[in-house]
Amino acid sequence: MLDTIFPLLRPIDASPLPDRPGEFKVTLGDAEDTPPWVTTHNRALVLGGSALKLAHEFDGQRSCAAIAAQLKAAGIGLPSDDVVLAVAQSLERAGLVRLGRSPWSEAAPEPPKELISVNPLRHRCLGCGRGCQGHMIGPLEQPFLDRLPEIMETLGAIYPDVAALDEATVPMETKPDARRLRLNEDKICVFLGEDRLCRIHKQMGSQAKPLICRTFPVQIVETEGELRVGVTRCFEAHHSYNDGSPEQTPSEITGLDPSEPMALDKRGLNPADRLHLKPPVISGTVAARHAALEQRLMTLLEHPDATAEL
Repeated sequence: MLDTIFPLLRPIDASPLPDRPGEFKVTLGDAEDTPPWVTTHNRALVLGGSALKLAHEFDGQRSCAAIAAQLKAAGIGLPSDDVVLAVAQSLERAGLVRLGRSPWSEAAPEPPKELISVNPLRHRCLGCGRGCQGHMIGPLEQPFLDRLPEIMETLGAIYPDVAALDEATVPMETKPDARRLRLNEDKICVFLGEDRLCRIHKQMGSQAKPLICRTFPVQIVETEGELRVGVTRCFEAHHSYNDGSPEQTPSEITGLDPSEPMALDKRGLNPADRLHLKPPVISGTVAARHAALEQRLMTLLEHPDATAEL
């Protein structure tokens, strides 16, 4: 078994413990690479110097047997070759090491998927404000949270109710380490004005709003071979489809610059979605049924007597 297991050390940060000579505090160094069974990114372990030195031998290219042989050839004594595997398995359970049955290699990048829409995108915001109430609006990305003090200062000088707020965001109930926009007692975003317009957008421009608001209501769904883009969760979609300009791009609808360094899977997430999740992958069979249903719905939307109830 030693010659069929190839351990690979994940990116880690190690710092010596001043009160415990020869021991080190070790944490994962790459949050994006954290395995699902490690619930806290900065979960720390304490490793002795020998175990940490052995862990740094886990390059993903050599098996446990090859690592043991090279260490012994270098004059480093091991109680047994099985120690290498035991340490690798222990660190794998802690999320610090990957174990594979063959040498690790960088995965080839996936070919870019075409961004398509079966029907021309048509959407024009009617300023109803209904997308800004009745549901959580979050999680909020860190750049917006960094801008929030300036936003509060600017809006507080104009709107007394904003100035009276002790906090404009609150922790998300479903994800306590993330934050969402605060809602008032009527479940309406505290930044929505009496004119049903976003005060941030009105006074500071669309670029000042959270990403989740800027992309609404464009949504992107990933299939096996393409990225499908459409308009979703807009309460006035049946009106805006008829009134909106034909063949709009997601950029024209949302005002987002297509050159912004933001992955496609983060564009178009609506306020009910979580920002860091990838869009759902739909199988070919399900995608075909969705396409047929889409055509039927688009036919209904184009009906001259279409209403929200229809």
